[in-house]
Amino acid sequence: MSRPGRVRDILTATARPFLEETRCAPDLLGACGAGIVDARAVVEAVQCLQ
Repeated sequence: MSRPGRVRDILTATARPFLEETRCAPDLLGACGAGIVDARAVVEAVQCLQ
């Protein structure tokens, strides 16, 4: 998998869902993306790859 593809997959897998009362709630079928970036989870996931 390409590096950009890996980055996208990690960001998507570690994202936290939007809160229900926001306009980006999960029931909008991902209109705002995968969720809120969890920087700590991203760094930990990348460290596991090395």
